[in-house]
Amino acid sequence: MNSEGQGGQTTWYQTGKLESNKDFSVETLQDIAKEFYEYVIDKPNARTSSTNACIVAVFGDRQTRKFTASTIPRGPVNARMGREGRQKAPLWYHQMQARNRLRSSGGEFHAEDGAMFRWESSPDSHGRTGHGVYLNDPIMGVYGDPGFRNPGVKDLNPCEKCLPVVGALDIGYHDSNGGRSSPTYSDGIDDEDMMEVDC
Repeated sequence: MNSEGQGGQTTWYQTGKLESNKDFSVETLQDIAKEFYEYVIDKPNARTSSTNACIVAVFGDRQTRKFTASTIPRGPVNARMGREGRQKAPLWYHQMQARNRLRSSGGEFHAEDGAMFRWESSPDSHGRTGHGVYLNDPIMGVYGDPGFRNPGVKDLNPCEKCLPVVGALDIGYHDSNGGRSSPTYSDGIDDEDMMEVDC
């Protein structure tokens, strides 16, 4: 994995393409997230100082078989996501803005946000979005240790703050209560408002 930032402000990330002989599934992305977690956890400052969490999220595009992975965005990555999100990842940014998760200095971004931002701001996303969502049945895997609130290393659902964004962008994910979850989620925000994205 690559990294950006120093000390307790480090964010690890990776992009890749899954070989054609591997099943492109939520379970496969969970395995990739676990593999990256096992790489990152041995690094100094892998855990956040505020919650002692270390989580990796992997976003996957089924059609291109490409994926992006991210740990919890910190330091310069967090600031860049807040500063450049409107232009570089407008669908993700609009969902975050609608849920009041942005600040002028960045935001309360999670590993899931990092993976979505990296994918949407990359050339791999061009032509892969439409009608306010990510197209072609994208999926996400999340793995790690949520820290103090729910300790233990495990396969994870997208967290409660990311779940509305993941659902609104039509991303399938692991449901720790059994199997792949449908990417439908309602949090009371009008879906028609979500489609008015200035790209």
